[in-house]
Amino acid sequence: MKNDNPPHEAEALNPYGDQIKNVREGFGSDVSSQRLTPFEEEILARAENMQARQRHPLVALDLFSGYCAANARRLSELGFKAHAVDFAPADPAIAAIVDKPNHSGGVLHYQEVDLRQFDPSIFDGKLDLATCQRGLHFLRYNEARHLIVELTKQLTKGARMYFSIGAVDCAVGPGYKHAERPVADRWHPLEPDLGGPIHVTEPLCLYKDEDIVSLFAGLPGTLLRVERDDFGLFVVEFAKD
Repeated sequence: MKNDNPPHEAEALNPYGDQIKNVREGFGSDVSSQRLTPFEEEILARAENMQARQRHPLVALDLFSGYCAANARRLSELGFKAHAVDFAPADPAIAAIVDKPNHSGGVLHYQEVDLRQFDPSIFDGKLDLATCQRGLHFLRYNEARHLIVELTKQLTKGARMYFSIGAVDCAVGPGYKHAERPVADRWHPLEPDLGGPIHVTEPLCLYKDEDIVSLFAGLPGTLLRVERDDFGLFVVEFAKD
């Protein structure tokens, strides 16, 4: 059924058919955080196996979690101490469970903060899993690199990081005018007709294959996988040595 509500209404339909809550942060997390992709399903399956082998809650971080903290909440239900971090305030619907242990022994924490100001040292070297879906490309390249370096310092041995990152030739790439600039200077908004319908109005730094490699170069670990998803985004898996 067609939704005739204007875009400022609390609930609206987007081009992917999701029922979303319209928040005003402009990073699209009100859309993307409610969609469980095959890559996210894979991450959750690995997380379940990780936690099943432990007698104590492991620690997980979901950056750019979206206002509903969907993946962080799933991780907490698997028994993790799961930290959700996003630009937007948390959905009031999850307020009743934040910071409270659940039936599996896990707990969901939520921090509203600009990713550029987030301090990973809060984990004190005890971070077992980190994920950031559709978020790093909203940072300038040097900011994203700095964040990854700092995250790596907090990972336990063998811990994994998972990212999905926008590519210059992804589905919205044709509306991105800075594709041929050096990656350190490649930060520009999408054209309104592309960014508007998916609630992405903030500038992006979209990546090429060689930029992904440089993003992780020299870190104490292994870049296990760089692939593409159905939307054309990079999916990346990194393991700490």
